[in-house]
Amino acid sequence: MKQDNATLTRIFSFILSQEGITAPIQWINVKGLRDEPGFHWSNPGLKSVSVTAGNRHFSFVVKRLGKRAKREVLVYRFLSNYEGFPIPRLFHNMYDDDKGEYWIVTECCIGRPFDRKEQFWEQCGLLLARIHVAFWDKTDALPDLFRTEPPTDRTWTAVKKLIGFLDSLPGEETVALEHVAGPTLSDLRTALEGVSHERLPVAPPPANCLIHKSFHPPEIMWRQTDEGYVPVAVDWETARIGAPQEDFRVAGQLLAQGEDGLVQVLLDSYLDELNTHGISLSRDHFLIAVRGDAILDQMETTPWLVSEYLRRRDDKSFAKWCEWVVKEIPRILGYMRCGIEEGEICQG
Repeated sequence: MKQDNATLTRIFSFILSQEGITAPIQWINVKGLRDEPGFHWSNPGLKSVSVTAGNRHFSFVVKRLGKRAKREVLVYRFLSNYEGFPIPRLFHNMYDDDKGEYWIVTECCIGRPFDRKEQFWEQCGLLLARIHVAFWDKTDALPDLFRTEPPTDRTWTAVKKLIGFLDSLPGEETVALEHVAGPTLSDLRTALEGVSHERLPVAPPPANCLIHKSFHPPEIMWRQTDEGYVPVAVDWETARIGAPQEDFRVAGQLLAQGEDGLVQVLLDSYLDELNTHGISLSRDHFLIAVRGDAILDQMETTPWLVSEYLRRRDDKSFAKWCEWVVKEIPRILGYMRCGIEEGEICQG
């Protein structure tokens, strides 16, 4: 989307006219948003747009996507047709391969303060359940857009990739990582080398619902209504058909931080909401699946996290993010080591 005044006026005049607002636009203000407020770098394609027309004020979010993430436009087009699906309302979009233009204009949802952190995780569980029940055992209703070939031998691939990543680090980067992680790094390496390929699952878990696939705290926002706050999820470019436990990567983050109680809150809220839709899961069996997939998620994302830290550790503009990573790396490595040693990624 071009950000010249004429283009913006034309687009937002059209959007407002669809809402029955025909007053001329008086003012448009565009400013950048951070996709992970407080410690992450800005997404240059994510903008907050304030529009004034007829002395009334309206707020929107514009997200401009690159070719790798362009499928999110198609995801929004499809899911926006399902009333009540927990996604920001889509007002306008563009998907044009010839021009290389891919963007969406959505409602502006907001963050929500909580008195207790348990309340936030209750909302996360509620939101995940509402995402999953929409197509629970009805994935035939989803187009090919959401169908990807599930990887086989995923766990073994993650084990070998993590070992290979650690082996590939130059000497000075290994020293820098050891300085952050301490003996936990060598303990994890030993645990990884002791993994038995024969005991790892080969077949992917049964896929029976639509999953967000990259769900974590910055992806949850709220629509404010006269009745209160309604949770919605953003950043849908990775959405696909999968198994529900694959959306619980947040459980790995919590367990790595020793927040087992919050995992229980998350699961209780999730399972309670499923029950209201007539879906019942064994809590014990589901928790086992969640814990195993959470460790696998951490194994798959650790090479990225570590490499980004090593690349940016001396960049002052990333100081806050690096400070967070320095605290998290030992926790994550220790969590993976314990999970591997306790057999949580194995079968039988």
